[in-house]
Amino acid sequence: MNSARWNKLYIVYDVGVNVVTKENENSWYYCKIDTLQKTITLKQNSYFPNIFATFSYLLKKDTLFLDGYIQSDSAMIIFTRKTKKDYPLLNRGFHWVNEYPYNR
Repeated sequence: MNSARWNKLYIVYDVGVNVVTKENENSWYYCKIDTLQKTITLKQNSYFPNIFATFSYLLKKDTLFLDGYIQSDSAMIIFTRKTKKDYPLLNRGFHWVNEYPYNR
């Protein structure tokens, strides 16, 4: 995961984070979010103190900016928030029978 680029970040507040890379590899990390200091700390295991990544974050509207370190490498990551309305499966409606396949 060291050289992999992060594609998606799913946050379950103050419990964990699922990171999906460009190669569609999933990794789960335990996280600690400090809203006063605006920091996020990721660990690979909740029982060991080994910290995988530490970030300071900035949230502007629907954009999350992470700036910090992944292990010993510096990193700056920018994410754009998506809602359920942004996914076509929830917008196009349900049909039992389709005349043509919906391939997008």
